[in-house]
Amino acid sequence: MRKTGYAPLTVGGTVRGFVGVEADARFLTEIGTMRRRMIGAGLVGFLAAALLSFGLARGLTLPLGRLVDAARAMGRGELDRRIPIGRPDEIGFLARTLEEARGRLAERDRSLRAMVAGIAHEVRNPLGGVQIYAELLANDPSLTASQRERVQKVLLEIHRLGEIVEEFLAYARPQPPDRVAVDPAGLVQETVDLLSGLLEEREVEVVQGPPDRSVTVLVDPGQLRQILLNLVRNAAEASPRGGTVQVAWDRQGTSAAIIVEDQGPGVPLERREQVFEPFFTTKSSGAGLGLSIVRHLTEQNGGQVSLDRAQGGGCRFTVRLEIAKEESVG
Repeated sequence: MRKTGYAPLTVGGTVRGFVGVEADARFLTEIGTMRRRMIGAGLVGFLAAALLSFGLARGLTLPLGRLVDAARAMGRGELDRRIPIGRPDEIGFLARTLEEARGRLAERDRSLRAMVAGIAHEVRNPLGGVQIYAELLANDPSLTASQRERVQKVLLEIHRLGEIVEEFLAYARPQPPDRVAVDPAGLVQETVDLLSGLLEEREVEVVQGPPDRSVTVLVDPGQLRQILLNLVRNAAEASPRGGTVQVAWDRQGTSAAIIVEDQGPGVPLERREQVFEPFFTTKSSGAGLGLSIVRHLTEQNGGQVSLDRAQGGGCRFTVRLEIAKEESVG
């Protein structure tokens, strides 16, 4: 069976001739079959290339994503989590390099903490003896008023040294958190009571609020107490005599924010991240570990701490923690 087709040839709108094509019908059928096969092969090739590209992308993005998470954990100070390698390629080389860096940092951190703990213990024991003898001397009835005043100053300095030693120990031996539902209002008041001596000496008032808003956070209560002690003490020491420290708490989306503001001189923008580094301080006294401990304890409890400029020009520390599950968010 054969098929024939004709097409006119026109010049200037006038038909000048015809072109005829004649072919076997089976040949035309085979051409159609070949076209369908080529289209099918193209679709199969496209799907295969897409699947291959997806597999290669997942093979690169997943391990790279794990490395990014590991690097972020190292940046937060989480140095005990080993980095899996398991690949012989460039990604495996990057993982091995990162794991070696993590190991060196972890070893250095352990050595530093062991040294700090050793120094703290060596200082605390004789300091306790000095405090006992100073207290006995303060109770001596034969002392004059001026002598008794000098002894009280000695006791005050011993107390400050004791606080520094406790900061060293808290930094050297952090405990894993036992997170429970905690109302920060009670701990804030407890913190103010514990710092009453310093607040009276500095003539600083702590304003708490809002008292009519309750919020329950998931946190280790002892570690939150330490966070508040360090922040409120830091704010009281930074504020001018007769100043005010504002401590507030409230819900912010899916988390709770505990805010401590002072009326001090503030911290320049370029140094705000430095204040959380160990042994960094702008004060004439102290070990420079208080804010480093605050960040470490906050992150251990799944939160974040940040420093901004307060409205009056001082420091505004914000500790964000997870709201307890039984607490309604709204």
